[in-house]
Amino acid sequence: MIRFAIFIVTINYVAIASLIGVPICLAEELPQISRAEPNSIATGQVTEVRVLGQFKSWPIQVWSSSPHVTWNCQAESGVFQVSVDGSINSKEVSFRMFNSAGTTPPKRILIASQTPILEKEPNDQPSKANDIKSDEIISAALEKNIDVDCFRVQLAENDHFSAVVDSHRYGSPVDANLQLLDEKGFVVVESIDHFGLDPAISATITRPGTYYVKVFAFPAEPDSTISFRGGADWWYRLRCRKGPLLYEIPPARDATLAECTLRETTAGLTVDTAVLLNLQEKVFQTVEASNENSGKMPSHNHYYKLPKAPGVQVRIEVTAQSMGSPLDPTLTIIDAAGKQLAFQDDEGNDRDALLTWTIPDDKDYFAVIGDFHRLGGKQDAYWLSLTQAHPRVHFTASSDSYSSKINQEIEISFKLEKPADWTGEIELNCTDPSLGVVFTPSSIKIEKVTKDISAKLTASKAYAGVLPIQLKLKEADQVLSMSGPLNETIVPWLTVTE
Repeated sequence: MIRFAIFIVTINYVAIASLIGVPICLAEELPQISRAEPNSIATGQVTEVRVLGQFKSWPIQVWSSSPHVTWNCQAESGVFQVSVDGSINSKEVSFRMFNSAGTTPPKRILIASQTPILEKEPNDQPSKANDIKSDEIISAALEKNIDVDCFRVQLAENDHFSAVVDSHRYGSPVDANLQLLDEKGFVVVESIDHFGLDPAISATITRPGTYYVKVFAFPAEPDSTISFRGGADWWYRLRCRKGPLLYEIPPARDATLAECTLRETTAGLTVDTAVLLNLQEKVFQTVEASNENSGKMPSHNHYYKLPKAPGVQVRIEVTAQSMGSPLDPTLTIIDAAGKQLAFQDDEGNDRDALLTWTIPDDKDYFAVIGDFHRLGGKQDAYWLSLTQAHPRVHFTASSDSYSSKINQEIEISFKLEKPADWTGEIELNCTDPSLGVVFTPSSIKIEKVTKDISAKLTASKAYAGVLPIQLKLKEADQVLSMSGPLNETIVPWLTVTE
């Protein structure tokens, strides 16, 4: 009874103050976990969630990346009551299971406004398909190699049906394929990639009847095997909707757009009609065809005038393909005479455009948005964001978790991402002085050639929580960003035992 009471207090404390560690005093074994089921939970509700894996010690403690999501253990191992505050605005939340033995790697659970249903196996062919509604969310997984999932839906004539797979962009190793089949098994519409590697389909139904939504996948990291694949952590969420596909801002770009103020304006079609942009601004536009005929026709370029800010480095970002737009955007910087000064088509593996450029003087300069194929239509939309670029100085820990004993030194190492000529001195501080954590050395000079840094950590108290370290630029009193190797938004974990 004493052990259980201590656990309840601790788990609530972790859920409410998710970034603060808690003392550990029990000898336990760390679980092995693969995924949450369901993998999506609804806002404003309490959902029973089963975390699949092996729990040799129970109960377990849970860290959540959001204070709006709280986890409470139930009597059965691996089962939790998960509460989601209605004020949450995140699309996903990370969580860890931890105890005195350490922590599991972070896993993710998705957030939606609708309660999902669970996939039921076997459903690997249309005759065994799960029955679903045309407006439903399904929590599912491809648990083994050659696994295929089928879902049966009744659609009426003129219904506009769409479906989206949420998986790879939320950390799953799945590169999914998505098909809509008619009752005879013929493919009505198919999608391989739409939101990055996540597929999406949309179709207007011409014949009422029974249809099948089919999901199968290959590994997002290709290997030598040419077959459908699966695994314990190959989870996905299927969202069905009676209506057209909607644009969706990808999580990675959501933060950039959130920094900007939305401008409702009509894009300029020439240098003379260019729209003047300010720093920290975003616009939403559609690259219409040059006439009113149906289909995709040769498109107009869009012209935006950059602010007069000599010496200021700006970040210009065009979001289209990754939000589900068919536009393949190009981004060009020109002067008033039309001379090209910079150009960007794809940013690495991302088919959207991103350009960092320094405004040289107080003359007129323009950002020109176009389509790589010089086509356009009513669905070819994009977000354009303009922000002032700041030198990115980011530290990535070499490990997702560290463990030590009280007063025992451990080494913490970081890889450094910075501009080539950036230098400075950083201070290493503990975020909670009561923990008795000491870093040696406490400050490190960063030279032009510095690629990584390391320091030794000693703690005088037992602890379990996110690594309590703050990297601060000494000269400017500026806190620098830091993350773990598995997820740029998740700080590494530290366990200190007696």
